Amino acid sequence: MLSRTALFAATLNRTALRAAAARPAVAPLMAMRSMSSVSPDLLQQLDKTIKDNDIVVFMKGVPEAPRCGFSRGVVQLIGAAGVSEFKAIDVLESDEVRQGIKDLSSWPTLPQVYIKGEFVGGFDIVSQLYSSGELHNMLRTHNLIPTEEKASE
Repeated sequence: MLSRTALFAATLNRTALRAAAARPAVAPLMAMRSMSSVSPDLLQQLDKTIKDNDIVVFMKGVPEAPRCGFSRGVVQLIGAAGVSEFKAIDVLESDEVRQGIKDLSSWPTLPQVYIKGEFVGGFDIVSQLYSSGELHNMLRTHNLIPTEEKASE
């Protein structure tokens, strides 16, 4: 019989492994240029936006007025994790941006969340990471939310 601690650790590891397996590695920008119908300049611009901001959410609508339930859910989860500001890109404003981010990430759905330049996933994965506590850990690791010690001071 596993102890509670061992059972919790095993569950956390399974959740993290499932989330990691569900998201593909972001394809290198140069390889995407030859495969994408989107302009290389736009792909470079998207890549720069992702690298220049701590958290980027490519979503339908804006945080104050999401235009899809999954986008609304991602915004709520990020807020519940303690993040008050992030870069949001409304993909409904441009078909090319919408296709470009899908090409860049090799991920077919929206919203898409990036933390410190790394593709995290969409609503389902962010939800799993939030539920397991892994989203908080990720944000703390990158100093995007206070650690528990700092938060209690």
